[in-house]
Amino acid sequence: MSNHEIETIDVLKDAASDAIYGTRGAGGVILISTKQGQSGQMKVSFDSYKGIQNITSGVPRMNFEEYMYAYFIWQYHTNGVGMSNTWSPLESNTYGFTNNTDLSTILENDNANIENYSLSISGGKQGLTYSVVTNYFKQEGSLINSGYDRINV
Repeated sequence: MSNHEIETIDVLKDAASDAIYGTRGAGGVILISTKQGQSGQMKVSFDSYKGIQNITSGVPRMNFEEYMYAYFIWQYHTNGVGMSNTWSPLESNTYGFTNNTDLSTILENDNANIENYSLSISGGKQGLTYSVVTNYFKQEGSLINSGYDRINV
């Protein structure tokens, strides 16, 4: 539901909500009324926006040396084993110590597009009214393959 469809929002947070909704209304009730078509001339409205999502702060990551130190500390406190008895990736392949790859530039999608389009048509005659709202939302996502597309009618 987009903000173009909302007519009113009422919050019931007293005993009146308990009287109508029983125990389900004990924490309060939010009533959302949508817009209705009105007799008269047809109204058409269109709204859109487009933007860019910028990653301002990423998730701090450990480099390989910090990861191995944390791994050895974790193994010591979890299993009580020393550095030469943990079966770590470093003990299996000592050349891995030189592999310090940062994949954040490959996984993150900085300046990802986001766009939204909304079309609303309402009107009617005496005894028959209509209101149709269509919304399209597309978001690329800040990580690869994390996009989101949505169409509402």
